[in-house]
Amino acid sequence: MKPILKSCLMFLALTVGITQLQATTLLSENFGTPSGNPVITSYTGWSSSATFSGTGSVRISAPSNTTNYGTASGNGNIFLNAGQTFIVSGINTLNYTNLSLSLGFYQYSNTATADSVSFQVSTNGTTWTPLTCNIPSKTWALETVSGTIPATSTLYFKVTNNSKTCQFRVDDITLTGTGAAIPTIISTSTSEVFTTVAGTAKIDTITVSGTDLTENIALALSGTDANLFSISATAASYSAPTPIAISYNPTAAGSHTATLTLTSSKDTVKVILTGKAYKAPAQDTWVEDFEKGTKTGYAAATVTCTQGVWDFTNALIGNPYNGDKTFGSQAARIRDIDGYIAMNADKTGGADTVTVYTALYGSNTSAATWTLSISTNQGSTWTVVGSAVSTTNTALAPVSFAVKQTGNVRFKITKTNATNSNTLNIDNIAITSYTGAGINENTIGAANVYGAKGYAVVELTGKANVEILSVQGIVLTQKQLTAGKNSIALTHGIYIVKVGANSQKIMVY
Repeated sequence: MKPILKSCLMFLALTVGITQLQATTLLSENFGTPSGNPVITSYTGWSSSATFSGTGSVRISAPSNTTNYGTASGNGNIFLNAGQTFIVSGINTLNYTNLSLSLGFYQYSNTATADSVSFQVSTNGTTWTPLTCNIPSKTWALETVSGTIPATSTLYFKVTNNSKTCQFRVDDITLTGTGAAIPTIISTSTSEVFTTVAGTAKIDTITVSGTDLTENIALALSGTDANLFSISATAASYSAPTPIAISYNPTAAGSHTATLTLTSSKDTVKVILTGKAYKAPAQDTWVEDFEKGTKTGYAAATVTCTQGVWDFTNALIGNPYNGDKTFGSQAARIRDIDGYIAMNADKTGGADTVTVYTALYGSNTSAATWTLSISTNQGSTWTVVGSAVSTTNTALAPVSFAVKQTGNVRFKITKTNATNSNTLNIDNIAITSYTGAGINENTIGAANVYGAKGYAVVELTGKANVEILSVQGIVLTQKQLTAGKNSIALTHGIYIVKVGANSQKIMVY
């Protein structure tokens, strides 16, 4: 380590240490500005949240002044005539050391002796322990009380005038202490959210550290789906930050939760783990996951990705360390209006359904709008599929399009709104090959499909998978229906009903 850097780090450590040892003010009372001479029990103008009682009164006469001591507040003070008391309570000194109590004090004559006034502390208001304090001559003075002030959540302090002839005044009571070191476990996150597809692990990393600990921190997973999560270590150092990789390994689609508990003998911290796994695409599905390729800037360029060459304009390849939402280690990121990514080579076998996983980039919260376009002439012209999509989700989620196009195809995703506060992440573009006979206006194989008032009706001779799509090709619902008459509630409009490999257009009225 370079000497200058080492010196700076040593200075920082010393500075932190000094900060931790600075005194904390636990009580500061200047008695406000009373009107008249109210007794202590009826006065409400206190400047602190402590509780005050006793038989003395609060007066504004003979105030303290900065000629006598620099921190004198003047105005109100406690007046104690012969036999009267002043008690302050409701002070919490627990976990504090080096407790110090000071007060402004005044006697009316020079006849007071050490027995004329008593200073006492208590932890219960019943049993009192004496303290000592200098009694100044006939003038205000700031005095520090001597003796042991206990660390307790219920500290009482009492001043009693034991004299039959002397009068005393009290002002500017201050109690300070040094906070005790509190062992603490620190995690850079208390909740982690994972999004992936079944069969693909997703890894996030947190950093675990501690302050004022004397033992290593134990890590353990628990909860309903703890078996789907794993951690890179079961212990973290108490004296230095430790990176902990958390892996989410779903085997099937669904939502999963677990808890990572960080434990020492002095502290416990829980990190809530939430996983969302989408169904993995069929084995023969064309999937662009952007795990191959490098592009770190937004300037227009071509990039060779997993499925081939893509054109990127106002787009790049991002990763989680830079705030990108990804299934694996990389995803595409598109910014600005007309930013786009486009396939630079055809996919053979046509396209039945295209599914795109999208999320807002980083901490963006404004909706990002975008379109999917198709080209059947090697990118010479493009046609928008369906209508524009608005992405507001902050974790990757799928959007599906019914394309049903034969032959060679390529696709393009274009951002259609301008601001950089809604930059878009794209991952796992999945294209299934064309397998159906297209939209049939009349019949649908062995099914009878028609629209009714508020419903799509599907009559089947056997069990079948049924999809309802908008006319733009967006999948609205997917169901497995049984033989017989099935009704699916829908609002008024035109829909595409897909049963197996066949589709039919209907109107719901």
